[in-house]
Amino acid sequence: MSEEYENRKKPHGPIKWVIISVALIGVAIAAFFLTGNLRTYNQAMKLEESALYTEAMTIYEEIPTYRDSAIRINECKYQIALGLENDGKYTQAQVAFEAIADYSDSATHVSECKYQQALVLEADGKYADAQVAFEAIADHSDSTTHVSECKYQQALALEADGKYADAQVAFEAIIDYLDSATHINECMYQQALALEAEFKYAEAQAVFESVANYLDSATQINECKYQQAIEIERNGSATHALTAFQLLGEYKDSANHVIAIQNAIDAYDSERTRIATEETSFDTVVTYGTTMLAEDKPFLNETTKTSLQTALDDAASVKKAIGERPTVLSRIVDET
Repeated sequence: MSEEYENRKKPHGPIKWVIISVALIGVAIAAFFLTGNLRTYNQAMKLEESALYTEAMTIYEEIPTYRDSAIRINECKYQIALGLENDGKYTQAQVAFEAIADYSDSATHVSECKYQQALVLEADGKYADAQVAFEAIADHSDSTTHVSECKYQQALALEADGKYADAQVAFEAIIDYLDSATHINECMYQQALALEAEFKYAEAQAVFESVANYLDSATQINECKYQQAIEIERNGSATHALTAFQLLGEYKDSANHVIAIQNAIDAYDSERTRIATEETSFDTVVTYGTTMLAEDKPFLNETTKTSLQTALDDAASVKKAIGERPTVLSRIVDET
């Protein structure tokens, strides 16, 4: 009976092979699923090695936690960004690098992309925008030099438009860059010419004196002084005008003005001296006549006394006090 029982326990041949087959299939299925991530990873690696970074990244993203897939994803993004940068697509490349700013040297590439975009703005003559862009990456490459160049170009534009005061301020901000110092002088010179053209000679003179060694500023200074001397001669103090023309030396006809003013002053003073002498004599006569009347001299009859008194009264009415010399030259001439 035990032998029959044992025979019953053992599977029959066909059943045994079915069980084995099912077991093998299960193992195969398990092995397939267990090695699936590896196959995906290897597939992505092959694509990456073939520089098919977009396709590789897409497959890595299916297994983001498998092995170093996360790193491989960033590397693919990095390579895609490099490709955009190499193709001159700096705006797109910048965005791509910013998405992986902490990976490798992406931060440096972000700055380089911004730098290249700033160079394009500068090349297109958009100096204000370029300046802002370079200032945002002041520590990258020669950005500070480009900032100065952009400021310089904007200053040149202001100067070319005749906005000399604004241009002067702009050049002064970069006084050590290229020939900015010369342009500052030119802007000041042009402002001085404008003041001179508006007859603001004192203000113009002050500006010309601040650039005394530039172009013909020394001559313009003399012209401003000359015009101010002319104005003083017409409406101001003759002695001040005389001094002003004397200081101008041989400039234009300054010497002639000196002679004319001095002659006028001398003529007035001479005439004043002559009148003073005559009035002294006149006063002597008047005093003598007054004394005779007061003393009732015997040789004076009533008719003579009356005539003498009338003469003395008339003399008193016509006598004028000799005043000081007038200040203005025209009055000096008129009163002489």
